[in-house]
Amino acid sequence: DKMSYIIGWFIKNNKIAEACKYYIDIIKEDDITASKTYVQSIYEIITFSKQSVFEKIALNLIELKCLNKKEEAIVEFMKYAVCEKDIAEQVINIL
Repeated sequence: DKMSYIIGWFIKNNKIAEACKYYIDIIKEDDITASKTYVQSIYEIITFSKQSVFEKIALNLIELKCLNKKEEAIVEFMKYAVCEKDIAEQVINIL
């Protein structure tokens, strides 16, 4: 979703505090712990630090590719990894 994409952008640009503030502004709660937990979960997704999360998305991407929905797979990976289209396309081609 849009919120996770924006937080991923902050993380990739080494703006962790801004990511936490953005989360707090969107959710409208001053729960710092919840903010850190959410930002950490996005970090784990975009850095592939949790293998099980990546495996689930990879299976979905492979399925889309096998169903001749390569463009849809590319878009899904772009959203997942918060990356540019050319990088997502390279990943889908490898799968």
